[in-house]
Amino acid sequence: ATVDQVHAAGLKAIVDMHSIPRPGEDWGTDSIVGDPTLFAAHVALVGKVATRLNGMDPDRTAIEVLNEPTGDCDAIWQNAGPRLWPDQLKRLHAAARAGAPDLPIVVSGACWGGIEGLEDLGTELPLDDNLLFSFHSYDPFLFSHQAASWTGGPTGFFSDVPYPPER
Repeated sequence: ATVDQVHAAGLKAIVDMHSIPRPGEDWGTDSIVGDPTLFAAHVALVGKVATRLNGMDPDRTAIEVLNEPTGDCDAIWQNAGPRLWPDQLKRLHAAARAGAPDLPIVVSGACWGGIEGLEDLGTELPLDDNLLFSFHSYDPFLFSHQAASWTGGPTGFFSDVPYPPER
């Protein structure tokens, strides 16, 4: 019903499977990508949501299987540890495609969906015209997250920082 309301307003919709990456909480992104049982539940949820979206206008509707997957940072930045996200993403993509064969699927690389994670992903997924790649860039972090108290450190104390910086 919400997607229908978005369409009625003349907008396009991306249904974003967006959890909050909070350590120590069993429903956050960290837990979803780090716990095989929770990840399997997320794959099932993606399949159910995709099935509900099936038949919607693919020019106006897409599904994003997981916003900012937080895993694999050590593997990407320090070449240490396993790379779990490529296989996890294959499972999410398969669930979404099975539920909604014609809808665009939005995917991103590991480690917060940054460009490094996208580059590390390679060509693991079956490429088609309905596969959209996303990446997030937060550089400079002080600008993109100004006044965000939840970031920790001094960033939360900065606001109205112009970009590019004025001299």
